[in-house]
Order: sequence, then C-alpha cells, then structure tokens
Amino acid sequence: MKTMIGIPAHNEENNIEKLLIFLIENCVDEDDSIYVVSSGSKDRTNDIVMHYSNNFSNVNLIVEDERNGKASAFNILLEILEENYEILVYMGADNIPEKKSIQLLINQLEGKKIDAVGGRPVPVNYKGGIQGFFAHLLWNLHHLYSLEYPKISGELMAFRKGVMQKLPVKVVNDDLYIQRMLEKSEYNLKYIPDAIVYLKGPETISDFLRQRRRIFTGHLQIKALFKKEVETMRVPNFNMLRQACPYFGVKGSIYALLFVLAHAFAYVLSLWDYNRMKIPYKWDMVKTSKVLD
Repeated sequence: MKTMIGIPAHNEENNIEKLLIFLIENCVDEDDSIYVVSSGSKDRTNDIVMHYSNNFSNVNLIVEDERNGKASAFNILLEILEENYEILVYMGADNIPEKKSIQLLINQLEGKKIDAVGGRPVPVNYKGGIQGFFAHLLWNLHHLYSLEYPKISGELMAFRKGVMQKLPVKVVNDDLYIQRMLEKSEYNLKYIPDAIVYLKGPETISDFLRQRRRIFTGHLQIKALFKKEVETMRVPNFNMLRQACPYFGVKGSIYALLFVLAHAFAYVLSLWDYNRMKIPYKWDMVKTSKVLD
C-alpha cells in the first residue's frame, strides 16, 4: 500500500538528520515518501531537510513560516494523504523507530480489519538517575494501560486514508484527539507493542514537570470536548505501579513515591492553567528531550 511518513517538526536540528537517514535506509520503498512539515523553525532544521530533499526524490519539505502547532502540521499531512497515498505513518521528529516497527504497523492495516495502529514508545534515558527512572516508569505505565485499552501514540502511529478528519488547530494533544475521533467513528484501533519507537525523556525535574503540566492541560481539554476521562490520567494501582517500576529496593521505592508526587503537582498546575484557559497548543520545547543518542 502506498505509504507516506509524516513528521511535524519545530527546531529539530539535533535529531532530524539521524531520523531521515534511518528512514531512507530502512523504511521507505520506491513508491513511498517522507514529508517533513517544519513549522516556524529558526535553527538548521529546514536546511538539513532541504539537503536530503535535493538528493532523494521521496523526501519532501513543507515550510510554515510561523509556528502553528502540531495540529496544523497534521492537517497539511492529512490533505496530502487523501490526495496521493493510502496510509499515513505519523511520528515525532525527535524519535527513532526500530527497523521493523513501521512495517509492523503497515502490515496491520493491509488487511483492512484494523483502521489505526500505535507503536510502543520506549525511552533511552539512563535508568539509574531519578529523571531516567521517571521516564521509564511513565512509559511503562503507558504500555500497561495500552495493553488494556489500545493507545494510539503520537510518537509513532499509522492509519488508513479516509478514517480521519482535520483537527482543530488549537488542540494540544493531537494524538489523543485523533484517538477520540477514531473511537467516536467506531473505527478499529490496535496497539502494537513490538513496534518500538525510541524517545528521550526530560533530563531535569523542571522539564519533566513542564512536560507533564502541558500534557495534563491537553488531557483536560480533550475530556471537556469528548466528555470522557483519559485512561492514562487514572491513578495506577499499587500492582500496576510496581510492575512498571524499572527497579525496586529503597532507591526505587523513593523514586516511585517522588514520581507520584511530581505527577500530582503537575496535575494541580494543569488545573490552574486550564481554568485560566491557558491552553499551550504551541508549547515551550523541552530541550533536554531533544537530543536522542
């Protein structure tokens, strides 16, 4: 099936070249294409993508002069999908999938019984420090929730042509909005845990809080729009938390407790933001998560 890989980007000079090289070498067939929507980038992102666009006919750069948020970039990609392709693989510019991951997603869509699929994000952070512990615990919890309730993550997802409509441009969490719209239309979703995509979690506590605060605000927005609780906002029970912990012992127990407290604090801050209608659809970048080794 003719496939496009769509990548929204804003100031991604630290990772976009590695991602493009990986995709060109491992994930793109002759009839497939890569589209990078660079929204208001002020660094070398556009120059890097243009270099590969000039040398590879299936690499394309679309430039938005102003930063308009991920929903705007998604809408551009959706329009290209509807005109020229059968599948859109949608992923972040600061991620790297495993070699088999994109094909695993596409394989699920070829039978036409499944309409949208999501991969499993896995952080590359060192687990020994508190920030790495937080990153691994968080995404392990997402994995466990997704086994119960299929989650279509914006880190790596794919869906067939015709199943999605354009997003409101002021949506914070584009992937969660996509999931709710697909559910509302009764499309079939599937979580593919073997379709791993690597990411970098925040490396400072302040960046962790900033990121979770923004995501929780987006969750509150989605909850208000669809009148439905976000599954990953549920407080995990003890057994789930224990299963998700990267390691145990005194250190692990202390870190797990601090994780719960940090999450609670970020949620309180998000309530304050949401009640003031401070909706960060163009959010501040978490710089410590932007260098994927």
